[in-house]
Amino acid sequence: MNKKVNGAMVAKGTSAKKAQISNKGKMAFLTALFCMTVFLCQAQNRPFGVSTHNQRDVFGNTITVHSHNGRPAGTSTHNQRDVFGNTTTVHRNNNGRTAGTSTHNQRDVFGNTTTVHRNNNGRVAGTSTHNQRDVFGNTTTVHRNNSGRVTGTSTHNQRDVFGNQTTVHRNSSGSVVGTSTHNQRDVFGNTTTIHRLR
Repeated sequence: MNKKVNGAMVAKGTSAKKAQISNKGKMAFLTALFCMTVFLCQAQNRPFGVSTHNQRDVFGNTITVHSHNGRPAGTSTHNQRDVFGNTTTVHRNNNGRTAGTSTHNQRDVFGNTTTVHRNNNGRVAGTSTHNQRDVFGNTTTVHRNNSGRVTGTSTHNQRDVFGNQTTVHRNSSGSVVGTSTHNQRDVFGNTTTIHRLR
């Protein structure tokens, strides 16, 4: 009788031991799965590039330096307003050659502003219409190609508790393709925008 009980006790102990090993295996698997998920999220949200907006120069212009993985990718020079009240941004590649321009027009009767993008030949490549703030205090920019078709949108959210602002970029289907976080000014008076892919 005792032997049977002992045998049962041993069998019970062995079963508990197997269950304990099985639980350890499950925990190891779940931990590995969690680590992989975090890694993939970080990989998807990794910084794609950085844009540093410098202060105005002696001519009243500002220069934005774009870099990709720490390497210079080009610059954007934001000129002062012309006699019509419009401003033009000249985009250059890392060799200093003009790649295109963006002309920011004044507000229309609806309070919206339109930016006209041109390639290096001066042909219109597309437009970006910056709408007014919605009820949540956010603004949306609608991007169109030279045929007038919507290619995507950029929603500029309000500043967070740290004083930073995030812009969410979506494609024509409404899917999020990336974000741009505009940080506050540093000790030199410059601001940095961090671009991430989704």
